[in-house]
Amino acid sequence: MDVDALRRWVVEAENLGFHSIWVGDHLFHPVDVYHPMLLMTWMAALTSRVRFGMAIMLSAYRDPVFLAKETATLDRLSNGRLSLGVSLGGTPREYEALGVPMKERARRLEHNVRTMRELLASDRINPRPVQRPIPVLMGGAHDRSLRRSAELCDGWIGTSGAPLSEFLEKVARVRELAQNRDALQFGKLLSVGIGNNRADARASLESHLGPYYGGRFDIERDAVFGTAKDVAEGVRAFTEVECRELTMILEPPTLEIGRLKELADAVLPLSKS
Repeated sequence: MDVDALRRWVVEAENLGFHSIWVGDHLFHPVDVYHPMLLMTWMAALTSRVRFGMAIMLSAYRDPVFLAKETATLDRLSNGRLSLGVSLGGTPREYEALGVPMKERARRLEHNVRTMRELLASDRINPRPVQRPIPVLMGGAHDRSLRRSAELCDGWIGTSGAPLSEFLEKVARVRELAQNRDALQFGKLLSVGIGNNRADARASLESHLGPYYGGRFDIERDAVFGTAKDVAEGVRAFTEVECRELTMILEPPTLEIGRLKELADAVLPLSKS
């Protein structure tokens, strides 16, 4: 990854008025995946307004006390601009390298999230975070993940590629499990690609998503792409979901500033409609 290009992209994303910048998490991966906490700390130093989040942090193999300390520190350094997305995820290779049995990851995830949140809400962690609480959203498509979203977290992040109908069903399920708590937040991962035409946008997505996701991602089914107008129409359906707060976590395939501006022109007006 071109760090200078990333720096320009982060600064421009804030200048254009995007709500937040979200990062991924992997220990081993075929493409560059920077340590999420370090990356967000670097981005926080470049900006003053835009929020930061993780979609999704692989929390089952992390120490919850260290994670609480890192989270509180970053929230303080960014003046309260942090959101956390947590989930299982990961590969056998990653768990094996850390000496964590994959069969224990569900239990460890629940323990780690509870422990981290208890520490962040207490006076035992210094520096204390600006946000009390820091928003924590659970990712994952299975019903157990939806239950964790309702029982342990402040909301849920829908996986990349899920169609609108499935997203609506799961939002309703989380609300039901959480007894319709008003403060619930939701997010939706969505790969987007803008080009001069549909074929151009598809080729750009293939160059990025192919190495990152491998063969398990169907661009025609799972992404929104085409001209800026096509992308605006594809995203609009998700923005009409009725909830207190919905963050569209859009994954563009390029750090080109021109394409970022086109994306801003296409989608940012939707947040005001």
